[in-house]
Parts: sequence; C-alpha cells; structure tokens
Amino acid sequence: MSAAGTLDQMADYLTDGFWQDFGTTARSFDTSQSNVITVNISGLTAEGQRLALNAMEAWESVANIDFQVTTGAGQITFDDENSGAYTNFATSGNVTVAAFINIDDNWNGGQTSSDSYTQQTYFHELGHALGLGHQGNYNGNATYGVDETFSNDSWQLSLMSYFNQQQNTTVNASGAYTLSPMMVDIIAIQNLYGAPGSGSATAGDTIWGVNSNLDGAIGDLFDFWTDGSNPNIAELPFAFTIYDQGGNDTLNVSNFSQDARIDMRETMFSDVAGLTGNIGIARGTVLENAIAGSGNDLITGNAADNVLRGEDGQDTLRGGSGNDTLYGGNGSDVISGQDGDDRLLGGYGNDTIYGGEGNDELFGSHNNDQLYGGGGADTLTGGTGNDTLSGGAGADSMSGGSGDDTYRVDNSGDQLTEDAEGGHDLVESSISFNLSSYGEHIEDLTLTGSDSINGTGNDAANLITGNAADNVLRGEDGQDTLRGGSGSDTLYGGNGSDVIAGQDGDDRLLGGYGNDSIYGGEGNDELFGSHNNDRLYGGGGADTLTGGGENDIVTGGAGDDTFVFSQGHDADQITDFGVGSDTLLLSGFGFSTEQDALDLATELSGDVVFDFGNGDSLTLLDLQLQDLNGYIFFA
Repeated sequence: MSAAGTLDQMADYLTDGFWQDFGTTARSFDTSQSNVITVNISGLTAEGQRLALNAMEAWESVANIDFQVTTGAGQITFDDENSGAYTNFATSGNVTVAAFINIDDNWNGGQTSSDSYTQQTYFHELGHALGLGHQGNYNGNATYGVDETFSNDSWQLSLMSYFNQQQNTTVNASGAYTLSPMMVDIIAIQNLYGAPGSGSATAGDTIWGVNSNLDGAIGDLFDFWTDGSNPNIAELPFAFTIYDQGGNDTLNVSNFSQDARIDMRETMFSDVAGLTGNIGIARGTVLENAIAGSGNDLITGNAADNVLRGEDGQDTLRGGSGNDTLYGGNGSDVISGQDGDDRLLGGYGNDTIYGGEGNDELFGSHNNDQLYGGGGADTLTGGTGNDTLSGGAGADSMSGGSGDDTYRVDNSGDQLTEDAEGGHDLVESSISFNLSSYGEHIEDLTLTGSDSINGTGNDAANLITGNAADNVLRGEDGQDTLRGGSGSDTLYGGNGSDVIAGQDGDDRLLGGYGNDSIYGGEGNDELFGSHNNDRLYGGGGADTLTGGGENDIVTGGAGDDTFVFSQGHDADQITDFGVGSDTLLLSGFGFSTEQDALDLATELSGDVVFDFGNGDSLTLLDLQLQDLNGYIFFA
C-alpha cells in the first residue's frame, strides 16, 4: 500500500504532481496584475447557476480570487449541454488562458441541493479550472488500494479526490459530501493564488453553524441548522473544512442532540450531527469559541483565548493553553482549563472542574461539585450543594458557599471563606491548620499526608482527625471529637464535653474542662481527665490513666495499666483493676506505707472503696482488699 502523504505533499501533487503524471504541464490563471477571473454561467439552468455561484464563493473564501460574472466572453465558461462532468483548458505554457466546464444538467440524477454530490462536483470542476489536478494518478475512475498515490487520499482531505471517506479504509470518517474546499485543497489553491484579502467572507467575526453570517452552499447548510428548513438542503451527510482569516469566530452546533466531539485545533477533525470526522480545521485557522448541543459532548480548545459552552448534556470541556472561559451548562460536566488564566463555570449538575496551570477562577454554581485549582493562585467558589474544593499548588482562595463542603489545603497562603449558614464543612489539610482563623463556620478538620503536623479547632463542635504521623490536636471550645490516628499523638480536648480517641500509637490525651470521654486505643497511652466528670478507657497497651477532678469512671482495658489518683480528684471509679497486672498510684496523700492507704479502704458490696477525706474517694469495682497488696504505690 502507498504511504500517507503530508498536507504539503498532497497539495503539491494537486498543483504539480498530477499534471506531470498526466503527461502535461501545471497550469493556473495569471493573477499577478489582478485577482479578477471572469466567469460566464449563462449556459446553465437557474439551479446550475446557483451551484456555480456557490462554488465560486467557496473558492473565493480560501484564495485571493475575485470571480466576476459576465454574459460575454469569460475566462471560465460553464455549460450543461453535454453529458458527464469535465473541464477543458486553453493554456499558454503554464498559464491558463481559458477553461470550459461542463456539468450535465441531469448529473447525479438531477439533484441540485447545496449538500449534494452535484454541488461537490461544481466545487471539483472549478478546482480543475483554477489549476488543481486529482489527488492521485487517476482520471475518470479509480479503485482504492490500486490507484491511490497517498494512502490517506479521500474526500476528508481533498474534494479533488476520487475516494469518499468510506472507500478509503484507513480513514475514520463518515461518508459525506463536501460543502467546501478541504484542508489539502486550501493549501494547494493558496500556493497558486495566495490567501484571500482582508475583505474576504471570514475576515471578521464569523459564526460557523447556528445563526451563521455566511452565504453560499455552507450558508444554506447553516440556515438549515438554525431554522430546521432550507429549500436548498436535502439533509444529506455533510463535511466541510473551516478556513477563517481573523476576527472572533465561533463554531455553533447548539441545535444538535447527538454527542459531538469538537476539536478546535488546526488540522484536526470534529464529529458533529452524528457523523464522524466531518468537520476539519484548516492549517493556520484560529477559532475562538465553540457552542455544543444537548448531547454528551467533548470540546477541545486551542492556543487562543477560547470561550467554550457545553450547554445541555454531560460534557467534557478542555481549554488548551489560552486564557479561556468554559461554561459547562446543564448536566454533570468535566471542565479542564489546562494552561492559562482560565475562568471555569460548572452550571447545573454535579460538575468536576480542573483549573490546571495558571491563576484560575473556578465556579461550581449549583449541585455537588468538585473543584481542583491545580497550579497557580486560584479562586474556587463552590456555590450551592456539597462541594469539594482543592486549591492545589499555590496560594488559593476558596469559598464553599451553602452546603456541606470539603476544603483541601496544602499551602500556608490558602484562604477560606465560609458563610454562617454555609452547612457542615470539613478541611482536609496537609499542613498545620487552625480552624479558629476562620471563625466558627467550618466544623471539621482532617490532617492528611505523612508529615507531623498539628490541628486546632474553634468554638464549634469540631471533629478533628490526625494523620499517620505524630500530631498535636486541640479541640478548643465546643463539644469536640478528636481522633489521633496511628502516630504518637497529643490531643487536648479544651473546653466542652469532648470525645478524644488516641487510636494507634503511644498517645497523650487530655480532656480539659467538660465531661469528656477519652479512649487510648492501641499503644502505651497517657489519659488525663482533668476537670468535670470524665470517662477514661485505656484500651490496649500499658496505659497511665488519671481521672482528675470531679467524679470520673476509669477503665484500663488490656495491658499493664497504671491508675493515678491524687488529692482533690473527688470521687472516681476504676472498673477493671487487674490483679497482678495493674498498678494504683496514689499522689499527694503523704502515705508512708501501703498499709497506710489500705487502712482507709473498706470492702462494700464486692468493691473496694477508699475514703481519703475532704470529699476524695476511690472505688475499685469487683475487687477484694487483699488483692491490692503489693500493687499500691505513692508519689
């Protein structure tokens, strides 16, 4: 099989290679003094004249040519009196003096719609008259796999080809008639005549598609897209290439419900209206904007500052390297700004938004969104719903809005804003973080990563969770829950009735003011109830448990535990003193011997009760006095 050609190789073949293979010379009109080429279309029917005018407009839009219709002798003459479709020339060296184009008025069964093979034939034959040959060494008929010069020879790249998109087995594209010169044709015709001037149809702000401002065959197609009817459109499969010279330009396919894949990069193809590979972007063409339809669409931007709109459906939008604005619209969309300083808006639906590099603005808007800032100093706004906001690298600003939001913090320069009625919110931080820096409106904090970092609560009822390293967690005011994780942590409950869990590791746990519940978990932990009526649970390991003031209930759990009772600790209970494994440490009472302490103890209903006076008492449940011999120590 032949090899694939580059766009330039294939364009050179149209202007030179074909004529050499055909045994003749390359040719084109001499437009060095004037770009005007006169054309006589008097020999055509009214429909034929319309198709010829469409063809002239199409070639004018991509080359520095000005066709002028005349009723006298023209440099190009159209007629329809003979059968078939062909072009003859009168040349002088490499200069075309005159060209005669015949297209039978019953060509293609007399079909004359602007999206028909007949219209494509007018484009094709006028291309010949201007100096383009076929895309391969064939004329009249050809078989793919036998006659092609380039393996990628098809209508997808050139309307001068003899192979439709389906006949070429290497092309991933739907079979469709072309409504414009294609990528290779545009390069070839500009090699002969140059690019169109500043007054061309696409020099300004051009709309390709719905609500278009273009004329000709492609204008008829776009009118049909807009209004759903056009007498010149037969609703046949279509293909075209966008060549645009300047301005702020838009591809609008918003009236289609089929899933679309729109690629705005030059020389790339898009899938629109249920077809594959049917819209190309010419080399050097820059489109700024794209509007998708109601399907589940994919839009890929280019290096310009794009505005991309997904509209309805579950869309994926990728901005490219410019400073882009992306609107997801309705549906659960995936929006990626990529490079540049982008503005990304989710719209309705559960959207996922990635800022990428640059200083981006991300707006979740409605529903439950996930926002990832990426590199740069980003601004993330969750809106309504339960959102996740992750600033990424850089000093980011994050505002969750209403709903139960999650903030992911990794930079000391990150700033959070949360409203008073903003729901129940969580910070996941890989650096030390203080919730009180943001008032009382963020409730929970989870430390992430592997570094030894610290977390501090605020006046709300906080849930603070450590990571696997050695953390210091402080609940501060409010009824807090602190969970240390697997490191050797220090947890301070602060004011309020707190729940404190050391979990794994050798932890130091302090309740503070309030009726606290303290759980050591695994490891050799230190538990301090401090003030008020606390409950202490040592868990596994050799723990040290100190109830503190007021009336505490203390359980050592598994392991060789030490229970500390000091003067002024009021009335405490030890629920599981283990004879032979646990130790009782009495502090501040001035005892000289173990018997001094035992003299203050009695057995009552199967328990041992110490009465130290001044309101201090200690009850050891399910124990006899004799069991304590040798297990009481003093400090």
